[in-house]
Amino acid sequence: MFTLSLIGIGSGNPKHLTLQAIDALNACDVILIPSKGAGKDDLAGLRHEICAQVLRSDGPEIHEFTLPKRDAANPDYHAGVHDWHDAIAQVWLAEMQRTLPQGGRVGFLVWGDPSLYDSTLRIAERLQKAVTLTVDVVPGITSLQVLTAGHAIPLNTIGNPVTITTGRQLRDHGWPQGVDTIAVMLDGTCAFEVLRQHSDVHIWWTAYAGMPNERRIAGPLDQVCDRRQAMAMMVANRELDSLIRDGVRVEFKDGEGRNRKERVKLIDFEASENNHFLAVTQLWIQSTGAAAKAGYRRPDILLYINGLPLVFIELKNSNVKLRSA
Repeated sequence: MFTLSLIGIGSGNPKHLTLQAIDALNACDVILIPSKGAGKDDLAGLRHEICAQVLRSDGPEIHEFTLPKRDAANPDYHAGVHDWHDAIAQVWLAEMQRTLPQGGRVGFLVWGDPSLYDSTLRIAERLQKAVTLTVDVVPGITSLQVLTAGHAIPLNTIGNPVTITTGRQLRDHGWPQGVDTIAVMLDGTCAFEVLRQHSDVHIWWTAYAGMPNERRIAGPLDQVCDRRQAMAMMVANRELDSLIRDGVRVEFKDGEGRNRKERVKLIDFEASENNHFLAVTQLWIQSTGAAAKAGYRRPDILLYINGLPLVFIELKNSNVKLRSA
């Protein structure tokens, strides 16, 4: 028999763990940490850091496993997610049986709270159909709570409801009818852009909620959120990094005239031979910055992958001092 502890850990700041969460983590026999593979293991690393800070020396063993990938090309989003959850449940069960063949308490660190835009409870339901399993849930602080705390605002206006939705829903369907306040989660592509025609929209926006590099923006949407120009450099770079790693969402009509939505990969990280690499030397580039900085630049080497300039190399003679180079 297994006990599955789904433990809300907040948005990544170890200080957001509750005393109940810390006790639950230490009570586990094994903690399983999912990894999305090379280049995407920053979240797994953050989970390890949290464990290192709160687990006692005699605490549970920690095992990492590879998380199955969702088929982003599936035109039926819900069917694709359903199949993905089935695959994750199978991997969870295999890892639980491998690490605890006699059964025991298995812990999963869940971002935010397990009840809000997280799939662990749905995956646990699948496991209960396959094995004798008790599910314990420990609530956690959500990024939405961290956002309102950071901006020092209430979530709702007096006597009015709040709609919690996703960036995908906002981007595909716009502002919900009959709603005064919406809270948008799971949005790494600035879906608020679709609301630019609404001059009366006020936005409170947070990235890296609760972390040392947290970034907050607030004000009339058409004034403060000019895409990446309004973001901190780290936040803007993180968005571009996501586009490079995960692809760009595109909409098109297929051969039968149906609207399709897919992600176009900019770089194939699985098979490097599918990419085009180019090294360019002494390429003149005209600046489009302010007048004081405008002009031409000529880097020694630029490395392009599939037409994207990703690596800048400046070469200097080894016998020339840095300040004089």
